[in-house]
Amino acid sequence: MEKRKTEKAGITLHDERMKQLLMVREILAYVASQVVDDFRGMGWKEVLPYLEDPSTGGIGRGDRESTDPTGTVRYDVLVRLRSPRKPGGRIAVILNIEGQNGAYPAGRLRKRMLYYPCRLISAQKGDVFQGDAYGDLAQVVSVWLILKPAERDQGRTVERTLESRQLTDMDEGGTAWKGRLEGLKVVSVCVPDLEHVQSEDMAGLLGVYLSGELCGREKCERLEAGWHVALPAVAQEVVAMFEGAGRDLWDKAEKAGRLETLAKNVVTLSRKLQVSPEKALELLDIQVSDQQEVLALIAKMQDAGR
Repeated sequence: MEKRKTEKAGITLHDERMKQLLMVREILAYVASQVVDDFRGMGWKEVLPYLEDPSTGGIGRGDRESTDPTGTVRYDVLVRLRSPRKPGGRIAVILNIEGQNGAYPAGRLRKRMLYYPCRLISAQKGDVFQGDAYGDLAQVVSVWLILKPAERDQGRTVERTLESRQLTDMDEGGTAWKGRLEGLKVVSVCVPDLEHVQSEDMAGLLGVYLSGELCGREKCERLEAGWHVALPAVAQEVVAMFEGAGRDLWDKAEKAGRLETLAKNVVTLSRKLQVSPEKALELLDIQVSDQQEVLALIAKMQDAGR
């Protein structure tokens, strides 16, 4: 029991380190400049003033959660931003950042990517807007950092939005509903390791910033040289404080727990569909790098059950 408590504490500590790194204002501003439509064409320094005032407790709170009758969702990072296109200083964008190390099968993860921002949309009533003033609804941009992507996906970034598609023929007097619903955007970023950091884009910046192979000084130097993101002394202290906390240094306890969960999922699906464990691995879209370890765990489970 004591060992289990220690492992759980280690996982929590690592998660908190990742959140602290992602809550650095300059990094948040850079990410926002890349994914928020209202900041298109702006540099990260120009975005900084639109971050919600930290004195309100609204920037980068890793312990933010949304509770309603369907349950509680705890978010890694939430940032509320104002917009240069919206007058009055009201909140126009809610930026959510989630770290994901590949523990979920791809299909399940995509649905989770949809559920989280939908909860952030519904939670705005009575907070961001009142009554039926739906025009004041803030756009939700949810960024998912895939920290252990497959080799073929290193550095890949995919944006998902709600697009319109006309299903019926239009007569001349009809109204053409063009464009997209701008209230929701989901961006998945397959954070590359250092060997795959090639282009000076958002994925590359995150690959350097979240690397466990670089010391704090090296990270800061590469961010400034490659992306012109200069971190102030306070932010550099945060980066130095959490050296070793990055995509390459997930706790062994977490990995063991993740592989055990995957092995149980494979066994369950294999029995349900009456297919081999290997076929169940394929159906669950489990990373190739994990497959042999999962199969070894299944063999141990089967031996223990005899």
